[in-house]
Amino acid sequence: MNTDILLLGCGLLVMLVAWLPLALRRLPLSLPMTCLGLGVAAGASGAFPLHYGALFTSDIFTSCAEVALVIALLGAGLKIDRMLGWKRWNTAWRLIGIGMPLMALLTAEAFVFAEGAAMPFAILLAGILSPTDPVLASSVSVGPPGSGGEGEVRFGLTAEAGLNDGLAFPIVLLGLALMGNEPVGAGWLAQHFILQVAVSLAIGWLVGHATGWFAFRLKHLPLSGAASGLVAIGVAVTAFSLTELGGGFGFIAVFVTPLALRATCPSDPFHRAMTDFTEQIERLVAMAVIFLFGMAVPNGLLASVSWREIAIAASLLLVARPAAVILAMIGSPLPAKGRLAAAFLGIRGIATLYYLAMTSAILLPDYRSAHVLAALTVLMSIVLFGLISGPMMRRIDLARSRAIEESRFPELMALPGPTQRGAG
Repeated sequence: MNTDILLLGCGLLVMLVAWLPLALRRLPLSLPMTCLGLGVAAGASGAFPLHYGALFTSDIFTSCAEVALVIALLGAGLKIDRMLGWKRWNTAWRLIGIGMPLMALLTAEAFVFAEGAAMPFAILLAGILSPTDPVLASSVSVGPPGSGGEGEVRFGLTAEAGLNDGLAFPIVLLGLALMGNEPVGAGWLAQHFILQVAVSLAIGWLVGHATGWFAFRLKHLPLSGAASGLVAIGVAVTAFSLTELGGGFGFIAVFVTPLALRATCPSDPFHRAMTDFTEQIERLVAMAVIFLFGMAVPNGLLASVSWREIAIAASLLLVARPAAVILAMIGSPLPAKGRLAAAFLGIRGIATLYYLAMTSAILLPDYRSAHVLAALTVLMSIVLFGLISGPMMRRIDLARSRAIEESRFPELMALPGPTQRGAG
């Protein structure tokens, strides 16, 4: 490949990532959807013949997806203004503790029923497709630290995406163990589903508190005035690496770290500065991953897709996910409109692509059709939610704003005309 053409493409991608969000603000399109389309066009042109097999077996692609997730998880944690608590995080606990296992179960059953897959393989695919995406869900996530844009739906989706990227790892490991005929008993489950998760939470919390202590408590050494962007990257990489070395799941620790960091000094502008920097890096790396994925679409990735596989992918996005969330929200104080929004906005993206690349040595030789089906689900998710997420969240935000105004000025409720109830 000509180096000048490659550099030209990189330069154009950087400018598009910086400017496109402004241009697309009034359109029912998202930046990921646009980068995906550009990648498909580049792949179809023949100028960049990137075959899907080479993409998903590439260490560079796997590393790029991993970096994008690490930075995105740090950014997601920094944006959340809400302190940890059982009642305050009610929506997040429901989505993670009930919705995610139900979604994994429904996904596994769908592969067994529709594809005739063995249960171990179905569990592996369920783990790959379980995580929602903190990178591609920027249109439904909370606002910057201290901005006040933290409605219940936005908070729930952001917290869910932050936690389930790491919590999907034990499900993936379970599928791999069963496929390899490893003995999976109570001890194995306790180690991977309890001990390693607990280690991840503990290390993330310790790294976050230690960073906060150094940044905000040492009055004679004002470290919070240092280069916040570099600190953000350093904190994320440190938490991830320590957790992996300690036998935990790095993605969980990276999300917990900023929660602990913000708890040490919630309103400091240092958090906003870190978030601004991480968003730029996250967006650039993530869109590069989506662009590469798009290039592989016309080069063998979806060459053998049938209507049955399209129907399965659509059912996972439009039936299984909504059903799991609606069941998880039984008894929740979140109004019906907010529950429906949370149910339909579980976008699949880079986390699934990362797990696909990580397991490609097993999936590609013998299970190409299932590999393609998972990639098809990501493709459909990016397109579908790129179209509906913006308009849907604008309606939710408008309803929430009206509800806040009604609570502040109850005399408006007595005026003639219909009243609007909030959506969470």
